[in-house]
Amino acid sequence: MERASQSFFSRIIEHDPLARRLAHHIEPIRFAVAGLILGIFQTLVLPAFAGVLQAGSVVDWPNLVVMLVLMPLILGWYAWQPHAIMKVYEALLSRASHQQDATINPAVTLFASHKSPGLPWLVVTFSAAATAVLAFRLFTNSAPSWENANVALLALRLAIRFITFYTLLMFLVRQIQVSVSINRFFKRFRANMNPLHPDESGGLRVLGSYALNSAGLVMFVGILLSLQYLSAQWGNAPLGPEFLVEVLIYLIAGPAVFFIPLMESHRQMLSARNKLLAEIAEEFETLYQEIKNRLAKNEELADVLVQLEAVEDLYNVVAKAPSWPFNAKILSRFGALIATPVLIPAIADILTNLI
Repeated sequence: MERASQSFFSRIIEHDPLARRLAHHIEPIRFAVAGLILGIFQTLVLPAFAGVLQAGSVVDWPNLVVMLVLMPLILGWYAWQPHAIMKVYEALLSRASHQQDATINPAVTLFASHKSPGLPWLVVTFSAAATAVLAFRLFTNSAPSWENANVALLALRLAIRFITFYTLLMFLVRQIQVSVSINRFFKRFRANMNPLHPDESGGLRVLGSYALNSAGLVMFVGILLSLQYLSAQWGNAPLGPEFLVEVLIYLIAGPAVFFIPLMESHRQMLSARNKLLAEIAEEFETLYQEIKNRLAKNEELADVLVQLEAVEDLYNVVAKAPSWPFNAKILSRFGALIATPVLIPAIADILTNLI
């Protein structure tokens, strides 16, 4: 089983240049610490050497939060994702019970979307382009500043720019790949699931948990937008029209990241629930006919009435069973994640007015 897990992990990161080269070190805590170290160097260490951080100097708090909090979290999420995908795939493979085409292998179905190297290298290209734009802006700045005069800080800024774009875009690519894989799996295979499973998710809570944790990174991207808004409110660079576009993308991307990987599992869970309801209804009809027959013969009804009541109770319970692979707790947490970036500016305004 351990060898299978290692094989799954290798296939997930096969075309990710960064993850493949750091395969033995790609752990969330390690990447988060690396991000924190990079953030400390850019925001504190190198500016101090350049003489920018002096007594009485204005501290750019939004930038500190981004570099010392959000940057480590983004890198940690990037390292978490392939491990989480591996656990989801293992859970699905253990539940595959029926397929439309007997020649199709469930594992091949899940990993097919991870085989193409095109999207990962497109991520490298976009990340390099974004870094080149920043480098051009810094090098062509007619007014030299500590940001472009200090070679070490300039190189670090460009490296962090590339890493940030790369990890965010690669996370998105993996999310697209896993969404395609999971939905294709549920189209081709019937998973063993129980609408009355105690996890309140049909036995597929692993899917709901993965979707929730993936939406967590979207929340931190939303927090970046909130900090950008606060920075403009506090007198820094004003917001352009693109900010509204970014907010709109965030409001669409959050639900999409959560719900799209679960669409086909929802369809199959709904089908399983309806099938069980039909079986219970059939049993109800059988008992109902038994009651009619006994009434015609003036026979005892007590035992059949007890069974009929039990069947009615079961029907009501199954009718309320979930048709999505998450329960109310996961859904409420998702709502809180999406709402958090929207609430941050409002809370900041309230605190500012109170102070």
